[in-house]
Amino acid sequence: MNTIKRTIIKFMSGHQNINASIFIVAALIFTIGCKTDHHYIDDRKVQKIKIAYLPKGINPDMAISNCNDVLRYSALLQDTTITNREFISEFISQINDLEESSDSTNFDFRINCLVFLKEGQYRQICFGEDHLIVLDKVLMKDNRKLFLLIDDALY
Repeated sequence: MNTIKRTIIKFMSGHQNINASIFIVAALIFTIGCKTDHHYIDDRKVQKIKIAYLPKGINPDMAISNCNDVLRYSALLQDTTITNREFISEFISQINDLEESSDSTNFDFRINCLVFLKEGQYRQICFGEDHLIVLDKVLMKDNRKLFLLIDDALY
């Protein structure tokens, strides 16, 4: 590693202006090219959305801190499968607009949503109290429009 570092420093010292410019441009191209949107979902690849949820007004004895634990309330649980392309397109558009949150919060889930892709894979989106959204185990920032869309579809 030190040999590589010395070689770069030696090379750049002889050609400072040109090499510095090339280095900066290459670094920018590499940074921009490597940026990925790891939570992006192509709505054309969505086969269906399965949603399991607790009815409004149901307050479990304790917070549901694991999204999959929503499924343990089978006696109360309601579910639906959505295949409507218009809904899927709007829902996925809202999901793709989500940004990661750096906040820490206590999770209290009420809705477990699985987006099934045509390739046989699925993505999990969990919704909870106080506009909580977790996409593939990553906490996301609030999206009121997404909550209204889900609320209209379920209740």
